[in-house]
Amino acid sequence: MLRHEARAPRLGVRAHFSHVWQAARGGLAESIWSIVLIQALSAGVAVPAIGFLFERALAHAGLTNVTDHNLGMLLTDPVADLMLVAVLVVMLAAVLLQLAALFAISARQQRGRALTVRGMIHDTVRNLRVVLHPQAAVLFVYLLVLAPVTGLGLFSAVTHGIAIPPFVTREYLKSGLGTAIYVAASAAVVFVNARLIYTVPIMFLRRTPPLAAMRESVRMTARWRVLRVVIMVGLPAGLAWLMSSGLVELVVGVARLGHVAEIVLVSVATGVVKCVGLVLIAWATVTAINLCVADTLASSRTVPTHRLASAPALAPAAVHRSRAGRRWAALAVAAAVFTVATSTSVSTALASPAEPSDTIVIAHRGFSGGGVENTLSALDAAAAAHADAVEMDVQQTKDGVFVASHDTNLLMVAGRNENIYEMTADEVTSTVVREGGFHDTIPTMEQYVRHAVKLGMPLLIELKVTGHEHPGFVEDFLTVLDGLGVTADETYHSLDPEVVETLKTLRPHLRVGLTIAVSRGGVPDSPCDFYVIEQASYTTEFLQEAHRRGKAVYVWTVNDDDGLRRFLASRVDGIVTDHPDRALEFRSELSGTDAVAFTVEDTLGRLVP
Repeated sequence: MLRHEARAPRLGVRAHFSHVWQAARGGLAESIWSIVLIQALSAGVAVPAIGFLFERALAHAGLTNVTDHNLGMLLTDPVADLMLVAVLVVMLAAVLLQLAALFAISARQQRGRALTVRGMIHDTVRNLRVVLHPQAAVLFVYLLVLAPVTGLGLFSAVTHGIAIPPFVTREYLKSGLGTAIYVAASAAVVFVNARLIYTVPIMFLRRTPPLAAMRESVRMTARWRVLRVVIMVGLPAGLAWLMSSGLVELVVGVARLGHVAEIVLVSVATGVVKCVGLVLIAWATVTAINLCVADTLASSRTVPTHRLASAPALAPAAVHRSRAGRRWAALAVAAAVFTVATSTSVSTALASPAEPSDTIVIAHRGFSGGGVENTLSALDAAAAAHADAVEMDVQQTKDGVFVASHDTNLLMVAGRNENIYEMTADEVTSTVVREGGFHDTIPTMEQYVRHAVKLGMPLLIELKVTGHEHPGFVEDFLTVLDGLGVTADETYHSLDPEVVETLKTLRPHLRVGLTIAVSRGGVPDSPCDFYVIEQASYTTEFLQEAHRRGKAVYVWTVNDDDGLRRFLASRVDGIVTDHPDRALEFRSELSGTDAVAFTVEDTLGRLVP
């Protein structure tokens, strides 16, 4: 049977956005229910399945934990590799299920079809069938890497944690050159995402294979149209952020009044604002999807004439009021239950007496708010800010001297493309380093430690390994400290497990920590006394297991206010931060009269990225 097709009608800009608004409004309840139900399915089924498969992969490779140091052992095990592929398949399936449902709802609206449960399920299944194609492998990179790192993974329970680790961002942003590189790379990722944004709707609405859908998306976003895409997605997200942040600030302001009689009011307001914030995020997501669907339909070269006859302007269908009313009523009940649960949780937390926090605040490489990292001026600034301790980095020069520096190559901090291990101590210590409008010179470890002793500042010393150290460099490191008479007084850590083992073998009484940049799974086996784990890899389970082994957990490098509050509230043993002043302020709030405001901000902070 032949299908007669005709040109799709072109809508003006005003009519186009009016149409999208009507579609988003008409299917909002259904879309939110889709998000809630599939998020629950992802959290209750997909996430546990991912955890189980990952644990099985580790066990088969003979590991309890995978880090950047033992990743090779995991990847060289064929059975473990198959399980890791299964993990990716489960993740992709969960993401695609959410997208298939949301695009099915939007497409039914904009094609003039009723939003029946049976019809939406039917369209969702049809959308998923398109993915059963050999080219689906390209979706792994797009939906599980590219989209999440720009924040587009927020809508899914299995991808919202995928992001560039904060410590990577921090290292680039500490210098002008690094900032320029980071901004350029970020802009490139955003640009690629903008060019590919129509890939999924084209796949679902036109039944197009993934690669062809990507090519068509690139065609649709050529030239100035890519800017329109950024605005199209960014505007709803920006509005949602502004409204959420305004509500959060209002509730926090009330909480800071500090009257016990207002705890009930503050608790209820917190629950309401968290619920409203989540609805706003859902609204922004649904609006962006409707815009993508409308653009995809409008850009089609032809559409079936029977669709034009039934929906001449691609107007959204009129949903039966009784059915729509029932869905909104059910959504209201669910929102009320969520609000009450959140309010009760906050009220319970606020009613509990504030306990002094024993989390220590460690200034990361000194305090960069008063000087260049790992210099004496930053050490002075950390002492002035009353940090509990200072973390510093040391590495060895060509002539065997230990100097205080994190960067092995001095291009970022000094504009010199030279490596410390290829320079003498005199050359390194005469180098001027710059950061945040400050400048200073690189001190030797001996100079730095002497100054810390003078200030009465405890140190957490990281022995960095570049692969160009002198034989016996750990013994040499201890010899220098022995000469200063402070070896037993300081604390040590390293990213290199062998250095940790060597330190504990040579001096069992020293307090030594294993630093972990990337970690998944349980707590790694180590003779260390504590772990220093990067914040993106931290989990409550990691803290609990480490404590069961009698080992402390420090988290690094925590710089955002939400993160500082979260880790202080979780009672980790220590926080390594570039902002010790803020961390100390929040610790005081948690333990004092501002505990109410602290709890509210900790509850609502993640609504406002």
